[in-house]
Amino acid sequence: MPQQKTEVIVLRSVNYSETSKILTLYSRACGKVSVIAKGARNIKNRFGGILEPANYLEIVFYARENRELQFLNQAELIESFPGTKSNLEKTALAMAVCELLDRLETGQEPNPLLFRLQLSVLRHINDTEESAHNIFRAFQIHISDIMGFRPHFDNCVGCRCSLFGKVDFDLAAGGLVCAACKVPDAAEIRLSNDALESLRKLQRVHISKLSGLLPSKTLQRQVDDFLKYYLRYHVEGFRELKSLQFLASISP
Repeated sequence: MPQQKTEVIVLRSVNYSETSKILTLYSRACGKVSVIAKGARNIKNRFGGILEPANYLEIVFYARENRELQFLNQAELIESFPGTKSNLEKTALAMAVCELLDRLETGQEPNPLLFRLQLSVLRHINDTEESAHNIFRAFQIHISDIMGFRPHFDNCVGCRCSLFGKVDFDLAAGGLVCAACKVPDAAEIRLSNDALESLRKLQRVHISKLSGLLPSKTLQRQVDDFLKYYLRYHVEGFRELKSLQFLASISP
């Protein structure tokens, strides 16, 4: 039974039996993997308290082909993001990052770009003094790109003409459509000019430079509704993230 050593981010942790935990991990070397950590729920255990969602670890696990659940042998903490865990909003957003990746990624093939994106987003949520939610909004757009359904905000996806003011976004086509290119009965979302410009910035501007974007609650709601419906359309069985539902319940 060969051993695998890799860096991982914990996506989900579920209690199993009276003494163990089952972890869903996203790894740099192996993609998404599930492991059982035997004895992890014991008061005195070799893992300590590091097997929690959004922690960045280096692990060693026993890997057997054609087995869905592997055995965790060793785990060492690399980063725990204390700035996130001392702030309830940041905690909810970090959990949303892990929850979204868990729902979108099903394969066990490595995706270094996706791993780096998640790690970068978790670090920026931890470090930022403002606009943590904008970082998560940008993450939703960038992960859509990596997963193969990048939204097109530049011009009409049909004739490539420039569009201004209020515009329609065709969910099936994955982009803006002008009046001449509209398809009857297509699933569309109307975007205000401000919402469109905000989405363009979330797609193009580095996540460390999103401060001040989306200053009004109305604009935030428009962008969040677009992202929710876009993911729901392109991901079969997609449901609203529990972490965002919790965040909405505590927000003023």
